[in-house]
Amino acid sequence: MTREEEYALESLWHEIWHNRQTGNAGIKTLEPQHPTRRFAETLNQAVARLTYPRFLERLGGTASHQAWVLENGYSYSRTVRRLWAIVRRCGLDPVGVAGDFAAINAQGNLLSATDLMAKQLAKRSGIGKAMIHAALDALSVRDDAAFTALLDDIKSL
Repeated sequence: MTREEEYALESLWHEIWHNRQTGNAGIKTLEPQHPTRRFAETLNQAVARLTYPRFLERLGGTASHQAWVLENGYSYSRTVRRLWAIVRRCGLDPVGVAGDFAAINAQGNLLSATDLMAKQLAKRSGIGKAMIHAALDALSVRDDAAFTALLDDIKSL
């Protein structure tokens, strides 16, 4: 498969993940651009990018372009890229937190997903939850400098 064909299957996996979510009833009541709904979509997109290789394997394929998809996927590209920056600033690897993210995405109340993720990243990294939460809250801000300032507040170990 080309990377675009592989990404197309990852996009399908993103939509399948929406059907696997149990905590999304409240999210659907929010406007599409609401920060909480955007965070829930970013989380779902991140989980899809992290977990689609097993989906492809079950279909008889191989994820040959996952590194590209993880970093360059088209959907929610800015917010996912920023999410990876937060994870890395916490001294963690996105692939290493895939299980945590998937559990929050599938079973958590998505209205409080930002808090759930901040708590999990703080637990894994030893960094203060409030700093992580502030950066997660800013994933959708248009001002790159404002996001970068919050990212800089997170002190990596």
